[in-house]
Amino acid sequence: NQVLGELPVKSIERSLGDKQLGVSPETGDWPNARYGRQFKGVHFFDYKNTSTGDSGEVSSHETGHAILDALRPGYLQGSGAETGAFHEAFGDNLAMLMTLQNDTSISKIVSQTGGTGDLSSGPNLLADMGEGFGKELGLGDRGIRTMLNKFTYKDPATLPERGDENNLGHEVHDFARLWAGAFYDVVDGISDANRAAGMSPEQALKS
Repeated sequence: NQVLGELPVKSIERSLGDKQLGVSPETGDWPNARYGRQFKGVHFFDYKNTSTGDSGEVSSHETGHAILDALRPGYLQGSGAETGAFHEAFGDNLAMLMTLQNDTSISKIVSQTGGTGDLSSGPNLLADMGEGFGKELGLGDRGIRTMLNKFTYKDPATLPERGDENNLGHEVHDFARLWAGAFYDVVDGISDANRAAGMSPEQALKS
């Protein structure tokens, strides 16, 4: 609400009916994090050598679910792959925006892109979601999913449940890569335009 108060939009009225979003940093042992009205907020879990609450990206993602639920309550009950995938992508998009508010993260992104800040140049911590959690899940160093992709829309009914690096699946987190990847491309384009206007790579990303 503090951020939205600076913009010409209404404040978020929480759908839970409480004045403050509940946060449970260590709910138990489970490889997951989640938001739910029935849980009265966001919950994080321990898994192996990490906690999902340790990740700013995962925390921001779950908060994104809460924000979208407050803005569009019906989406949480929506059926089908696309509504759920939009919810997941909204969380990933918020995680990217929060990452771009952190100067240390921006410096790392610039370093990972060869000093250019060009987000399309290759893997970087903005594109990759939840690297620490992904590593504990045995998914390698790229996190639980990446936004650096070239996916185009396909009817989710025609897709397998799970895709891979080059193919979409209809499972909501998998199909979310379509919208999160498009949002990532928009951020990349804005940053490219900022650099072309004379901003440093760091300024271009933060702006």
